[in-house]
Amino acid sequence: MRALVAPLCAALVGLSGAARADDADDALDRGRQALRSSDVQKAYREYRAAFDASPRYDTAANLGLVELDLKRSAEAAAHLAFALVNFPEDGDPALRAALRAKLNGELAPYLATVSIAVKKDGAPFHGAEVDVDGVMVGRAPLEPVLLAPGEHRFEARTESSHDAITRTVTAGQPDVVNLEPRPIARVAGAYASVVAGGALLSAAALALGAAFTADAVLLDKSANERVAALQQANGGRQPCDTQPNQDLCNEITAFQNKRDQVRIGAIVGFVGAGLLLGGTIGYAVAAAPKKEPAHAARVAPWVGPDGAGLTLGASF
Repeated sequence: MRALVAPLCAALVGLSGAARADDADDALDRGRQALRSSDVQKAYREYRAAFDASPRYDTAANLGLVELDLKRSAEAAAHLAFALVNFPEDGDPALRAALRAKLNGELAPYLATVSIAVKKDGAPFHGAEVDVDGVMVGRAPLEPVLLAPGEHRFEARTESSHDAITRTVTAGQPDVVNLEPRPIARVAGAYASVVAGGALLSAAALALGAAFTADAVLLDKSANERVAALQQANGGRQPCDTQPNQDLCNEITAFQNKRDQVRIGAIVGFVGAGLLLGGTIGYAVAAAPKKEPAHAARVAPWVGPDGAGLTLGASF
C-alpha cells in the first residue's frame, strides 16, 4: 500500500495551483519528505496541518491516502470523498479514477452512496447545475456521489430556477435525493440594489430640489418686502439713483439674483429626480423576472414663475 500512496501523493502535490495557501504548501512539502523517509506518522501530521490550513481537493486527497495507509478507514473515506467532490474538471483523469476506485472498493462501507435526481414536472431535467455543500459536482443527470456520513446540502439550479434540500445520509446505505428546481424571482442581489439605489438617489434629488425651492421662496419674499418699502417711501415709485434708495435697491438686486440662482438649483434637482426616478421605474419594469400586469408611469418636471416641482402619475 505504501508504494502506491507515495506516487499518488506526489502527483497530487504537483496538481495544486499557485493560489494555495503558503502554510498548506509548506506542510504538503514536509509531508512528502516524511513519506519519502517512510515516516508515515509524520506525513499524517503534516498533511493534517495542510488540510486544516487549506481544505482543498489536493490536501484532502493526500491526507486521505495516508489515513488509508494507517488503517484510519472512516477518516480516509471522508477526506477522499471530499477530494473527489472538489476535484477540478481539468484534473488528471487517472487520479480521479484512482480515488473513485478506492471509494467504491474497500472504503465503500464507510460512505453513503447518494443518487441525485433532478426533475421538472415529474420528468428528468437535464442540464441543471448540481451542488453538494456549495460545491458543483456536475450537471444533471449525474452518477451517484459518494459522501461522508452526516448532514449535507444538495442544490440544483439554472439561470431561472432553483431547489435545495438538506439531508442526513448514513454510511453503507444508498440514498436518493430528489430536486425539482422552481422558477425564482430575481429580486435579490444586483436587481434589488439598482432599484433601491435609484429610489434613494431620486429621493435625495427631490429633497434637494424642495430645499432650493423653499430657499427661493424666502429670498423672493425678502426682495418683495424691500420693493414694497421702497415704493411706499417714494409714492409708488422705485428710484434707485439717490441715497438711501440706492442701498435698498442693491439689496433688492442681490436678493433677486440669489433667488434666481437658487431656482436654477431647484430646477436641476427636480429634473434630476425625474430622470432618476424614470430610469429606476424603467429598469424595474424591464428587468423584472416575472411578467406582471401592465403598468404605466408618468414623470414630468414643471417650472413656474414662483417655483418648480415634479409631477408623478401612475396606473396599475
